[in-house]
Amino acid sequence: MAFFKLPAIICALLLTCICVKTRAQAQSDDTTQRSYWASVGYGAGTFAENQTEFTVATELKNNWVLAGNVQAELDARKSYVQMHVAEVSTYNLLAGKLHHLKTSFFTTSVGLGVVHRNSFDTNGTQGVQLNETDENTIGVPITVQGFILPLKWLGLGLSAYVNLNTVQTIAGINFSIAIGKMGTR
Repeated sequence: MAFFKLPAIICALLLTCICVKTRAQAQSDDTTQRSYWASVGYGAGTFAENQTEFTVATELKNNWVLAGNVQAELDARKSYVQMHVAEVSTYNLLAGKLHHLKTSFFTTSVGLGVVHRNSFDTNGTQGVQLNETDENTIGVPITVQGFILPLKWLGLGLSAYVNLNTVQTIAGINFSIAIGKMGTR
C-alpha cells in the first residue's frame, strides 16, 4: 500500500489522540457509557477496486459522533505500452449522529477535509513519468457506516462515502472491521 504515505499515518495518529482526549473528557463530564472505535475498510472506489480507509470515532453527548478518517484510492490503467496512474488521498474530520440498535449501530456524518491528487503517465518500456499533476483542495466528505456487533468490542460492516471537491470527486463502498467499545442500548 504505497499510497498510504507518511502524512496519512501522521494524520491518523493525531486523530487518534484527539478522539482519546475527547473520550477522556466525556467520561469525566458524566457517567454515561459512550462508544469509541477504530475501523479499517477495503473496497471499491470511484475509479478503482483498490480503496482503503482508516477511521477513528468517538461518541459525544446526545449520540453525536466525532470522527477522523483517511482514505486513499489508487488507479493504474494500462494501454499498450503506456500506463496512467492516479492516486487520490483524503484527510477528513467529520461530525454526525450515532444510531444504536439492539445488536448493531450506524453513523451518518459530514465534515471537511483535504484532498490530494497525484496523477501521471508512464512510458512502459522506460518507466519515464510524463504529464504529472499534483493538486490539493478542500473537500466535503459525507459518510454512512453500519456495523453488526458479534461481540461488544468487534464490529463488521459497510462504509459508504462521497467526497465532493474540485479536484476529483470520489465515492465508494468498503467492507469494514471495527474494534473498540461499541456497546448498544
